[in-house]
Amino acid sequence: MNTSNLSYSVWAIFKNEDKLFLNKLQRNLNKKFNGPKFPLHLTISSGFKIDQKDIFYKMKLIQKESERFFIETNNFAYKNSFFQSIFLKIKINNKLIQQKKIIDKYLRPKKKYYYPHISLFYGILSIYKKKKIIKNFKKYKKRLLIKEINLVKNDENNLKWKIIKRYKI
Repeated sequence: MNTSNLSYSVWAIFKNEDKLFLNKLQRNLNKKFNGPKFPLHLTISSGFKIDQKDIFYKMKLIQKESERFFIETNNFAYKNSFFQSIFLKIKINNKLIQQKKIIDKYLRPKKKYYYPHISLFYGILSIYKKKKIIKNFKKYKKRLLIKEINLVKNDENNLKWKIIKRYKI
């Protein structure tokens, strides 16, 4: 990975039982429309360019302040964006905002706008095709338990994401 385009992000990860249906859906979309592979996750904060030693120290502090919490999905959606092509919307709740504040306090991201979602497909598809795909999905409103956060190295230019370290919360 070329270091000039690298950054870090922090992902929330939910229980394996909650991932089964979504992973299958993600695999089918990627296979049918040739999207890049990436682990299922909810990005809490991103865009950090920081020394690796510093980030490990700060992630330990974040882990100490963090606790498990629930998020609620709010059905499927799409945007006209490569990284938000087809996704699950997430209802913003106090626990999610609290977790984001803890992370941002230590890592100080440049990006302030936050749109919580669980991406299922990265890629370029027509709006018509996205509407058609989502129309065939059943409603999906579910509570998911966030049980760990992951420190991830991002190389979005080459569509590569590497989980550096997992932190149980």
